[in-house]
Amino acid sequence: MERRINWIRVFLILGLAIAVVSVRFLLSMVSMTSESSDVMMTILVKRGFLESFFALLLWAVIAQNTTRKDIKTLIIDLKPYITIAALFLVAGIITGALLQDTLRGLLQSLFEDMARQAEEIESIPVYQQIFFIFGNNAGVAVLCSFVPGIFSALPPWIGALISPLIMLFNGFVIGVAPAMIGMSWSHFVIAILPHGVFELPALVLASAVGIKFGLSVLKATIGFVFPPYGVSRDEAFLREVKPGWKCLKLFAVIIPLLVVAGIIEIVVSVRVTEFLGM
Repeated sequence: MERRINWIRVFLILGLAIAVVSVRFLLSMVSMTSESSDVMMTILVKRGFLESFFALLLWAVIAQNTTRKDIKTLIIDLKPYITIAALFLVAGIITGALLQDTLRGLLQSLFEDMARQAEEIESIPVYQQIFFIFGNNAGVAVLCSFVPGIFSALPPWIGALISPLIMLFNGFVIGVAPAMIGMSWSHFVIAILPHGVFELPALVLASAVGIKFGLSVLKATIGFVFPPYGVSRDEAFLREVKPGWKCLKLFAVIIPLLVVAGIIEIVVSVRVTEFLGM
């Protein structure tokens, strides 16, 4: 017998995801309008706390009905999408590495601003730093996973492309970073490795979920508009969207990985970069 849909759970998950994205964009826009660096930093710290709060609530709701078997099955089913997400990340890294000298002048001021912000982050208490880093990464993960499903009902393929493009951009930043901050690739890899082994897999998983979810919503929308013969619109929509929705269970793993990554980045990686003279 088909299980009934728990609409309260559905709306709670979507509401928390929308809350994470809304906090991210609204407070980021407010911070950019501030002329005071102290005020801007205060707003960004608040953004980190709120993103962390809603992301942890999202994890609690999703993890409640998620088993290890679910996680294992979903990862196996998502292998093609995980490969696609990873390839876009690698493509971004290679592109950034190849263009780092060409774009040095154009991106130098951007990385200088990032360096100044990093110094300001180091001046706040450690627990606030962890919330800031985790909240930021959780916001990116939610963008990768949930937003594609929302936008896939709009012009075709827009939603499905969001996750790969985010991976491409993140890879590009990694690729150009060593040249921008004056580090060798070997030192750069050593610096990001402690937290990167948790953060990058989590973001690749989130991107894979986003691709699958986005395509599922797109197919479900098509099924609703053009239902197969003998199938109701609602049934066609739910049948197509179900596989993508199930993939969101992977947030039971993604969020803990990002929590660990945030702690290690502040406690370990920062000390490594200081040791390397960054």
